Amino acid sequence: MLLREKIIKISAIIPTFNRAEVLPRAIDSIINQTISCHEIIVIDDGSTDKTFEILKEYIENKQIVYKKTENKGVSAARNDAIKLASGDWISFLDSDDEWLPIKNEKQLEILNHYMSREIFNDELKYYLQEAVNNYFNLS
Repeated sequence: MLLREKIIKISAIIPTFNRAEVLPRAIDSIINQTISCHEIIVIDDGSTDKTFEILKEYIENKQIVYKKTENKGVSAARNDAIKLASGDWISFLDSDDEWLPIKNEKQLEILNHYMSREIFNDELKYYLQEAVNNYFNLS
């Protein structure tokens, strides 16, 4: 997707700890986006369940970047993933959650529309919130 005439690469980051049973749903929701992510990074924050075994196929098929770390908590896991990310934008997903298929598409549409206004800081926050409210009819 273009953002101000540049192809945007999105790095999706999923920190996880002992969520082997629900993690594939989260990963698949990223894979099934109408606008693909450049990469999916899964940081395993010291899981003791079957997380690695569940992710093996994704790793072998090069669908995810996987790194296991010692258990330091979700914030440290996110920070570790950010260091690995090569995208222009970072997008986070909790391992027990999922994205709607049009999530990336809609977010980039909003950014494209409002970034073209050359607005920054508090104004950007205001216009993005306005866009979200209008899109979801929250006004």
